[in-house]
Amino acid sequence: MKIDRMLFGRFSRPIRNDKELEEAVNAQQWEKAIQIMRERYADKPEEFVTIEKLMRAENLDRRLTWKEVLMRIFGQIERFKTRDELLEEEFRKFVAINKPEAEQVLRLKNFLHAYLTDAEIRAIIDRKSYSDLAGNPKLSLADLQALGRKWIEGVPAYIKDYISLNTYTP
Repeated sequence: MKIDRMLFGRFSRPIRNDKELEEAVNAQQWEKAIQIMRERYADKPEEFVTIEKLMRAENLDRRLTWKEVLMRIFGQIERFKTRDELLEEEFRKFVAINKPEAEQVLRLKNFLHAYLTDAEIRAIIDRKSYSDLAGNPKLSLADLQALGRKWIEGVPAYIKDYISLNTYTP
């Protein structure tokens, strides 16, 4: 609906004029900025704007954060990235930090994506019940075995340390 697409613009206008909020965002004081926005603007009777409503209005396939909303309102980002764009970005960071062998890159990418986006696969990996992956179309047991123990344990540890799983659940 056109009304849904206009929600972000209507919600943004008064926020852009809030000098205290703008100062907090420019100083990257995210906790303070998010607190101010939630207290003054989120879920108020005029619009009843929530993260969920903004996600629907923006047709997002992932969770949104108040920090991202503020960054977009104040021009620090042009648009909200899709889940796939964020997954690609996270994988590039993972590769830059861990420097895997070239022949492992595609399997690692598939593993990282599957672990982040599929709760069932995440539970199987966390329980170490790898045989439950037999016949799984997203992550095969053969691909997992080809990665070896280093990556089977390393990828989940990396994700738990550096990536918010909540972002990838709609």
